[in-house]
Amino acid sequence: MTRPTRRSSLAGLLVVLVVALLACEGAVRSPDDDATAGAEGARIDADADGQAAGDADGDDVGGDAAPARVDRLRLAGGQWGSPTPFGYVRGPGMIKAGLVFDTLLWRDVDGETIPWLAESWEVADDGLTWRFTLREDARWHDGEPLTAADVVFSHDYIAEGPGGAAGVPHVGRVLGAPIAEVAAEDERTVVFELEEPMASFETDVAGLWGMLVIPEHVWGDVEDPARYRDDDAFVGSGPYRLVEHDEAAGSYLFEAHDAHVLGSPLVGEVAFVPVDDEPRALARGALDVAEVALEQGVPEAQVDALAADFAVVEERGQWNMALHTNLEAGFPFDERAFRQALAHAIDRADLVDRLLLGRGEPGSTGGLAPANAWSADGLPAYEGGPEAAAELLDGLGLVDADGDGWRQLPDGEPFAIDLLASARYDTRTPELVAEQLAKVGLAVEPDVRDPADADERARAGEYALALIGYGDVGADPDVLRLRYTGEPQAFSAAHGFAHERVDELAERQRRAVDDDERAAALDELQAILAEELPVLSLYVPSQLGFFDPGAFDAFAATPGCPPCGLSRNKLMHVTGATTLER
Repeated sequence: MTRPTRRSSLAGLLVVLVVALLACEGAVRSPDDDATAGAEGARIDADADGQAAGDADGDDVGGDAAPARVDRLRLAGGQWGSPTPFGYVRGPGMIKAGLVFDTLLWRDVDGETIPWLAESWEVADDGLTWRFTLREDARWHDGEPLTAADVVFSHDYIAEGPGGAAGVPHVGRVLGAPIAEVAAEDERTVVFELEEPMASFETDVAGLWGMLVIPEHVWGDVEDPARYRDDDAFVGSGPYRLVEHDEAAGSYLFEAHDAHVLGSPLVGEVAFVPVDDEPRALARGALDVAEVALEQGVPEAQVDALAADFAVVEERGQWNMALHTNLEAGFPFDERAFRQALAHAIDRADLVDRLLLGRGEPGSTGGLAPANAWSADGLPAYEGGPEAAAELLDGLGLVDADGDGWRQLPDGEPFAIDLLASARYDTRTPELVAEQLAKVGLAVEPDVRDPADADERARAGEYALALIGYGDVGADPDVLRLRYTGEPQAFSAAHGFAHERVDELAERQRRAVDDDERAAALDELQAILAEELPVLSLYVPSQLGFFDPGAFDAFAATPGCPPCGLSRNKLMHVTGATTLER
């Protein structure tokens, strides 16, 4: 398997990445470029006459011309909470909060770590000391200087203060990090001392999924950050200010902060507009880019029709729909043979064909997206079908003793399963899973809940079987440790699963300072998960999007950032580029 290349060496080398802001060559891709969008297999088609909107005044897109400023970029909205560091919901909400609040580092569309609020960073040979130098003249939206003391406060507010109870993604990553101390050496230098090496530190603490830096002069006296909505709750250092927000409707409007440390953003306003069908909204002019809903099957004829007027981007997916088994529910859910029987009985390729119209792939049984660079090869796919499933179920004493077509428990009692699912996603999935399991005599009743209720029940483990959708299978593989070890905290946790070797391997990969060492631990860990199957990834939809290259032409997928999609990486909005020059 191909492994990712580490951006910062664990040999004590200083990583210095110099930003060329808006004058870098080819910052906005020309529609007729050989545009791989930074990810192998990308497909981009566009009209060769596309130009940037807004203040373009006829400037060519791409080439040697500086990218033209875009007045407003319209993306699809949705109900993802309030864009404060402690009020957003899931990954899409985190992306919106990230427009207002910066992290120390960020990620480009090659999946590489790039400087952001920090202009440079270095790590000691043993991986225990991380030193960040902040950009000169960094300021908050209210004009106050942003210093290393604010970074220290941001960490302490989560690790020791009220922020730790917020329950949003970056908070959990910071709380789970083995950080001994964070200190300011001077106004621009902050040092993190770790108790042990953390292979995902760049991403999970300093970078994409990491700590949103907050101003001490605003949050110092806030005791209930999850509910804080005063105007200054939206004072950040990010490239955008929040102008309007209707949480119930799912609409957001962000305005460029021209004094951002990376310079005035290329896109003047980023508007998130509530729509029911993104491709149709794009066709009628309500959006500038449309990304196909995660489980929205798109016929090839519709893709071809849209491609006649718009550019098309298609990438392998980073999000999955997974079947979770709660081992705490007792027999037979705590039996490995039962979980393997479910895997054999569910035709995952059929789900891809019927739900996604072939635009996707069955998930890996090892817990990471197949496109994840750390995903192990050669794992079992469980394609034995009903015959293999029936043999395993019979061996457990789950048989149809009365001939009514449904299996009973070994004592003859009826056996029926409620399947928890969320109305946020395609309700055909639980129906099809129930249909396939019925073929082996398992009576399954879909229990589709309101999204908030479903998430809470999943988080609390109030299910025996549950369908849960999430995107961190495309992120740093330390998500396997977070999902399968320790006390369940997230809605995507594997409830009731405990395995001593998995615990050992999860910690080994976490502390690895060498990629080969980490890969070996992760491969063995995934092999165990593929055998035990507390979670079965059913399918991973492809990322498919359409855009008007005359409105904006800097879209691409970001590896390791499923919520970035094809159009929501703020790097594109700020610079019009898919990376920062190094």
